[in-house]
Amino acid sequence: MAETSLMATAGSLTATVENKVAEMLNDKRLDLPSDYSYANALKAAQLSIMECQDRNHNPALAVCTKESVIQSMLSMVVQGLNVDKKQAYFIVYGKKLTLMRSYFGDVAVAKRVDPE
Repeated sequence: MAETSLMATAGSLTATVENKVAEMLNDKRLDLPSDYSYANALKAAQLSIMECQDRNHNPALAVCTKESVIQSMLSMVVQGLNVDKKQAYFIVYGKKLTLMRSYFGDVAVAKRVDPE
């Protein structure tokens, strides 16, 4: 896949997730932390996913299903995480893109539950 095509795919998937999150927020099906910008987190995720590769050095967007990319981005937002803050990482497993929460993500989630 050409880089331009990958950028278009990444942008399209990010827009899909952004619309889904906005819909969920509007319908009161999702609560996000007050200090969390899901739009910024999604833009960071888009850039991270474009750099993500499988073990054969193929771009994640070329080998992973679109559904798994959308699901992993949505999981990041629902958990209130940001890949720019190293709170989570995208990892390719076969044809699926997954989100793995890091130690910093665990700490962020724990502090939201109990600030003490």
